[in-house]
Amino acid sequence: MKRGYVVGEYILVSFFFLILIVLIVNKFTDFTLTEINKVDEFEQCKNSKRIFEKLFDDELVLSANSNYSNILSNYTSENNISILTTNVSQLGFSSGQNKINYSNFYETVTDLKIYDWNNYEGSTDSFTIGVKPLAANIESIYSTESAITSISPFEPRVNIWLNDSTSNSGTVHRTLGVSVSETSSHNSRFDFVFLLPNATLVGSIDNSNISDTLITDQTGDYLKISGSINPDTGRDTFFFSFTSDTQSITNWGEKYSNYNGTEFELINNISKKNNLIVFEKLKFYDLGSEKNYDIYFGNDMNLNMNWGPEKSDGCKYNRIYLIENDNKRVNYTINGNLFEMNINPSIYSIVEVTSR
Repeated sequence: MKRGYVVGEYILVSFFFLILIVLIVNKFTDFTLTEINKVDEFEQCKNSKRIFEKLFDDELVLSANSNYSNILSNYTSENNISILTTNVSQLGFSSGQNKINYSNFYETVTDLKIYDWNNYEGSTDSFTIGVKPLAANIESIYSTESAITSISPFEPRVNIWLNDSTSNSGTVHRTLGVSVSETSSHNSRFDFVFLLPNATLVGSIDNSNISDTLITDQTGDYLKISGSINPDTGRDTFFFSFTSDTQSITNWGEKYSNYNGTEFELINNISKKNNLIVFEKLKFYDLGSEKNYDIYFGNDMNLNMNWGPEKSDGCKYNRIYLIENDNKRVNYTINGNLFEMNINPSIYSIVEVTSR
């Protein structure tokens, strides 16, 4: 056998084994990287769940003996992190029953920047907290048109509130107001889909103050109102009324506000059925950066909240909570009739922690 032929055969065999080794190494590397990613994802998810439970479930639950207000006051006045380190077990938001006090929650996260967890535990944990509204108790987000318009739109803002309606005095109904505002330095967009169970539209949607098209879809199960609004500088507003029962009840607003008349219980039952709005989609954001902007219910609950980096990557852990604001007594008007009542703003929301 010629020497050149043997050498050529040796080179071919060596090349074959080299390719085989490269394929095996690549396959092993891919497998290893995949497994590393799985382990890393598992650790992130475990970490986000741990942080979530520590914030909302464990020793952080507020009690009647909580020293919360003093801790917050001392920290904000002295900017002393050790005050939080030694008192962190008293900084909870939840009542332990999947309910969150809005004022404590908002104040703690905003003022104390509690998402920088390494400041409190001496660890490298860092995370974001986000809130996404799912549904609202309509009566609890009552406000007045004057209260909404009195808020200057220094930043883009959406308001959704229960408004008084003096029309349709013979049909028991609710009227919701939705306003979107921005300044000349912004370019925002509000995308929404509202679902109102067992409801029908009363009259037509008053959208004379907006240029964008709204879509209504009436089914046997719900009234669906959807659209997108790109506000011009200033404020775009629309109103719509709905009911779960179209039977005629003369002067129903007067009978309801005075708690009298043989039809009061009937009116009250219809009002209760008209007391829920579900948000299939609710997003208000900057068209360039996709930064989230504020969505207020009534005029004092911001439920489109995100703390920490806007676009953080990591594993998410979430849970549904009923976020409640403090009780307040208001001069409530319904169908042009004034009476006093206590309201307890209540928004069903997804609260989410993203561990990075």
